[in-house]
Amino acid sequence: MALRRKFGWFAALCLSTAVCLPLSAGTIDHVAVDKSEGQYQITISSWLDIKQTDLRELLTNYPLVAQANPAVKSLEVLSVSAEGVSRIQAELKVCVWFYCRNLRQTQDMSLLGNGHLQAELIPSESDFKYGHADWRMIREGEGSRLLFSAALTPDFWVPPLIGPYVIKKKMREEAVETVLGLERLANAVPAE
Repeated sequence: MALRRKFGWFAALCLSTAVCLPLSAGTIDHVAVDKSEGQYQITISSWLDIKQTDLRELLTNYPLVAQANPAVKSLEVLSVSAEGVSRIQAELKVCVWFYCRNLRQTQDMSLLGNGHLQAELIPSESDFKYGHADWRMIREGEGSRLLFSAALTPDFWVPPLIGPYVIKKKMREEAVETVLGLERLANAVPAE
């Protein structure tokens, strides 16, 4: 059952796996984090008050989109191939209770067609054994439906007190904060 809660930028998420939260002008309809055999799967469905073309432009403006979540400490475009694949390296600082960890992710970002962005993690240059993410942007009304899915397999030790439940909760919070940050950034960018 979806829960509805009003909150500001820093409010806590409810603990269910299905959440319906109001944004300033959009909604997060569904957030789920599941774990199976050491891999975390994240799915988010949200509607943003951002035109599809503007959302696509925002999501591919990597230095700007890094500002959507304060956990991102740095983001650098390492290279862009002739096919348009951007190799991105991000440094993140993630804290759960007393335990903080700096994480490195290097991934190849590809724009695959109208409204589809895909990331493939480079394990040898990351703190993860595996990672894949998809952003599907669908025009819906005056805004966009953003469907996000990702699978991540960590390649680092997690203290036993911080179990799967706590990690799932933290990943859910980070995912929602990022979606909220996207809408905030889109509203802050002056219209052309």
